[in-house]
Amino acid sequence: MTHIEWQEYEESFVVMPILNKLGLSCDAISTERDKPDIQITLNDKRLIGLEVTQYVVTRNKETQEVLYKLFKEYSETHLPGITSATYQIFVMFLGIDFPTGVNIKLHKDEIFGEIDSFLPGKERVNVTKYIEEATFYPSPNIPNYTSEVVALENIEVNEKYLLSRIREKENKLVSYKQNPKNKNVSEYWLAINVAFEENTDFRTYQLPDSFVSDYSRIYLVKSGFCKMIYPQT
Repeated sequence: MTHIEWQEYEESFVVMPILNKLGLSCDAISTERDKPDIQITLNDKRLIGLEVTQYVVTRNKETQEVLYKLFKEYSETHLPGITSATYQIFVMFLGIDFPTGVNIKLHKDEIFGEIDSFLPGKERVNVTKYIEEATFYPSPNIPNYTSEVVALENIEVNEKYLLSRIREKENKLVSYKQNPKNKNVSEYWLAINVAFEENTDFRTYQLPDSFVSDYSRIYLVKSGFCKMIYPQT
């Protein structure tokens, strides 16, 4: 699969929650070059140009890098004798301010000990200080695939960053509207995909009352859930 094909696949995946909300099947979407990322044909045959962009806050991205290094060290030191595989572990943290090297250094042994306690056959720690949940995929007696650590922080939407992403895409919208290839497009919508590593809770988020956009609709999307934030209903 080429990079462009992969990008089109990802964009189509982002759009699925919106299609579900509209009661449309995946047959309603198409992708073409030099046009909005996705085109949607509504039940009334109107053509919608849907632009897709990402919401990735730098701090959370840095968090994931710190946690990846933490897990890499864990897998090297706490899964001894297993050389044919690294195991995928999902970990939810409590009570630690990431990302700081100081906190990792101070609490690393306790964190590793708590993750250990989730291994099959191990005794669970009685008082959880740092770990809310840890799950191993697969169990250590089935050697295969990759590793990942995920931290959960339900944080509020970074509105300044969100608005900057919208404004950037509005600049692109000007060229779309001027392109003769898009003469049949009735409306332009924007889908902002909250990246997997982000733990932003946007379920109650509302744009400022004074907000106005050149897009007819704006959606926030993440992991099968979407919310239309513009126009406000």
